[in-house]
Amino acid sequence: MQNTYPATSFPGHSFAAGQVIDGIIGTSTSWNFCLGVPGSTSPWLSVGFAAGSSVTSVKVYPRQDALADRLASFQVWVGTHEGDISSAATGSLALCATATASGTSQPTTVNCASPLPGSFVTIRLPGAGRTLSLSEVVVTGTPPAPVNTITPISAFMQNTFSAASFPGHSFAAGQVIDGIIGTSTSWNFCLGVPGSTSPWLSIAIPVGSSVSAVEVYPRQDALFDRLASFQVWVGTHSGDISLSTPGSLALCGTASASTTSNLPTTVTCSSSLPASPGAALYVTIRLPGVGRTLSLSEVKIHGTQGSG
Repeated sequence: MQNTYPATSFPGHSFAAGQVIDGIIGTSTSWNFCLGVPGSTSPWLSVGFAAGSSVTSVKVYPRQDALADRLASFQVWVGTHEGDISSAATGSLALCATATASGTSQPTTVNCASPLPGSFVTIRLPGAGRTLSLSEVVVTGTPPAPVNTITPISAFMQNTFSAASFPGHSFAAGQVIDGIIGTSTSWNFCLGVPGSTSPWLSIAIPVGSSVSAVEVYPRQDALFDRLASFQVWVGTHSGDISLSTPGSLALCGTASASTTSNLPTTVTCSSSLPASPGAALYVTIRLPGVGRTLSLSEVKIHGTQGSG
């Protein structure tokens, strides 16, 4: 969400955006709501979901106590953009509908005129002096078509942060192919040396595979924003792309992960890679630039699995 009211004066409570997707609507005394800074201008909250979905309706629950009337008029936007709609690229957002809540604790259902494709729904309260405080948001529509997942063989990375000071934990590259996305407290992530230059992580996949998309999950705690911009490469070369031979690597795509949520980012290749599979294959995640820290929870590779 645009901003979050600090809960420091309310021990044991949280006003974070995640409250609206925990499946709990709450009661008048349960404190189960998100809360932005009161008096904001056009505050927003974005809910992310799998790329390739289409949205038909959105049910918005206000907070369930005496301040339910804070919702009032609002808009629902759907698309590939999250956050402030004024910064959205052309074609990345579509208005589902506008609505005015009842002022009670009852939900308001907003129906889109037609199914809208996207990976984010954004609730926006237009105008000055607004306070965003919701209990739950339920998105209805069609999930993306099922995709085939390629089973990884192994993973390795440029460098690994020492876990010597964290008994019982491991920051090894293998964390990203163990099938466990983890939670904000589970420590289920790989971690490279902070401040590295263009750190990378390579995943070996079976010979004969072709890759159509790669789903990258950041670590699931408060440091998810370390992922930021990254590249996905596919080919017979693993590791540092600057050492690859001509024709041994192809760029699947570049992406910028969310800086406001720990949701995965899917990079879709323009065509299945490699075009002529046959040798040992690798998918490499690279964070270009200096002062970067590679820390991921999971990587899922989609496409057609080879027999090698």
